[in-house]
Amino acid sequence: MVRVYATAGKDSHSQTQADSSMIRLALISLLLTAPAQADMLSVMSKYEGMSETRNRKALSRMVGVDVRRIPWCGAMLTYVAKKSGKRPPAGSFRAISWTKYGKPVKPRNAKRGDVAIVRGGRHVIVFTHWQGNRICGVSGNSSNAVRSACYGGLIGVRR
Repeated sequence: MVRVYATAGKDSHSQTQADSSMIRLALISLLLTAPAQADMLSVMSKYEGMSETRNRKALSRMVGVDVRRIPWCGAMLTYVAKKSGKRPPAGSFRAISWTKYGKPVKPRNAKRGDVAIVRGGRHVIVFTHWQGNRICGVSGNSSNAVRSACYGGLIGVRR
């Protein structure tokens, strides 16, 4: 918010400049503290509810594999990462390959939008929250759909 003062002279001009500088600093701070992959979560969430039975053709076109024949959680996350301007790891169609994505994060420091490799490396999700000792997130190929669920067998969290 830029304040306008009724007083004349240098004081009102100086105050307006100071307020503008504070606004710029607040915006920069907000951008720097935003979760790194928050946009991946919002992109993935747009597809929540799509299933390989009702939306086979659309999903298969999007992710580049036949979703009825091939495990597609990694392919879905690859699509989401690219739509979010991120660079997926080599071999990203395989869930375990996401252990090479970004930088490792301690599970207790996971933030919404981080990538989590679960089920012993057989599934990959976009993290949303913890439910007890189970990690929860949105993913493709969760009961044959894009949906939210909680998992065990955490391999790692990446940002």
